[in-house]
Amino acid sequence: MMSYRALALLIPAVGLALAAPAILAPHAARAQLSGSTTQGQIAPIPIALPVFISDDPKLGADIAGVIAANLGRSGLFKPLDPASFLERPADVNAAPNFNNWRAIQADAVNVGRITRGPDGRLVA
Repeated sequence: MMSYRALALLIPAVGLALAAPAILAPHAARAQLSGSTTQGQIAPIPIALPVFISDDPKLGADIAGVIAANLGRSGLFKPLDPASFLERPADVNAAPNFNNWRAIQADAVNVGRITRGPDGRLVA
């Protein structure tokens, strides 16, 4: 079974291979290619969602939890268990140590900061 990522890499290559004869020899005979796809499989992307940086740790954890739940329900992402995280981001402007995230097989990391504005609204 082919993964979505492998298929995404294969489609342009097939397109180039099919177009190459027309580019190299415009008058050459062309064979017809036909096929059908009856099913596919998309593997969810493993994503790390650490607790958002905040003056209120519960608020930071709640926001990260809501985002993780929403992404997980989409079926396109697989939020990783926060207990497996090797670091806790302390600054949204600092580059993460990608080796720590690769070690737990995270393909993406979402880092954020949440605060309450003077009017009580949340600012992310």
